[in-house]
Amino acid sequence: MGTGPADSVVDRDMIHHQLRNLVVVGTSTYPSCSCANPSLTAAALSLRAASRLA
Repeated sequence: MGTGPADSVVDRDMIHHQLRNLVVVGTSTYPSCSCANPSLTAAALSLRAASRLA
């Protein structure tokens, strides 16, 4: 996630920078995996993307 296509694939609402009708939800947008379980973060980001689409 980032502000532009030079440093990321999606914006803060999980919308692809070049394909504006593509929303990527899940942990595949994380730059690396952490030692903590990312389930709550993935759920929160998915809810954020869903509210943006609604």
